[in-house]
Amino acid sequence: MSEPSSGASLCGVICAAGLVLVGLGAVSHGCKKDAPESGNAPVQVAPGAPSPASADDADADDAVTVLRAYWPIGLQAAQADSKWSTCHDETKGYDPYLKCLTEAYTLVFAANRRLDDAPHASRVCGKEIETAHRDYLAAQLKLFDDRLKWTKAARAELVPRMAAASIWDACQPDGSCKGQPIAGVAGEPATDYSRIMNVGCTKTLFRCDKADNVCWINKVAARLGLGPDKPGGTLFVHKSGRVLN
Repeated sequence: MSEPSSGASLCGVICAAGLVLVGLGAVSHGCKKDAPESGNAPVQVAPGAPSPASADDADADDAVTVLRAYWPIGLQAAQADSKWSTCHDETKGYDPYLKCLTEAYTLVFAANRRLDDAPHASRVCGKEIETAHRDYLAAQLKLFDDRLKWTKAARAELVPRMAAASIWDACQPDGSCKGQPIAGVAGEPATDYSRIMNVGCTKTLFRCDKADNVCWINKVAARLGLGPDKPGGTLFVHKSGRVLN
């Protein structure tokens, strides 16, 4: 009997050891034939197919690219909402309040315009991050547009009520400012920044320093130096352990 070729011999050794040859095209039909029939048979991976680790690395790279583009835009809209909240509670007089509201609307409008040049995600976690930001920004734009329209339409009612009061003080005691747009009402949950903070994929895709440190999206952003949290710490791809910052 002639001896098997060196290639076949190598294949038999590989199968006997329970190993899988990935991406080298050396797993032949003969090797499959020699594999044990039990549940411990090696898994056959098509040549060129990504391993689980490399797939996670690709997901992480896409998510980081998307987060670098979208996180600052989301923060701009959130800062506009914070600015409006202060004016709503503290600014006395209709005209000063309208000016503040208009400035906040302008910030949200500008943030939405920045989406035109933002990249589109190509993988699962990046798509979740992109969708959350686009939902939040679209909802914020609609909310501020509604606030501005309502405030202008209610001018006759608001001017005397706000002569020495903020719109909060003018409207809150008796709740008479009917129709005032409110964030977070039923059907408009995306107006809350939690739409972005509740992105869940970062908690499994990334590792922030220690294994028990849950990698919320703001922790990922901080480790990438995107703010607003203080930068610091190491960001890893959870499965491969590759450092990303």
